[in-house]
Amino acid sequence: MELFFFSSTGNLQTLSKKVFGLLKVGNFQNIDSINVYQGNYSSCSFLGMKMKLEYNSYDYEEDYNFMITIQGDFTSDMVLNEKNIKLFADIVISILNSNTDITFAREVNDKLIIYKPDSADL
Repeated sequence: MELFFFSSTGNLQTLSKKVFGLLKVGNFQNIDSINVYQGNYSSCSFLGMKMKLEYNSYDYEEDYNFMITIQGDFTSDMVLNEKNIKLFADIVISILNSNTDITFAREVNDKLIIYKPDSADL
């Protein structure tokens, strides 16, 4: 499982359209659930993986109000390993980093790696 954290003043529906739109995922779902913070999240499944965008309830809540989780989709027939998921997560963070002005944090071995927008380097 891969985790990304970020902050935004936007609401979940607006951010979902932006994030999934940048990734060219047109079939994401907004789901109401009492099992997540704020009662709803957005999700899509493709390439045997599930990507979920939700309000942050995992960790680092003081700094980041949203999180993205990427993990294998257990309802898929595709067999994936953690290396596949990590490689896909690398692609996702690269696309989002290049096309937004959002700073992302990625949890790796219980530490955060910060990804500043590519435009911040200009």
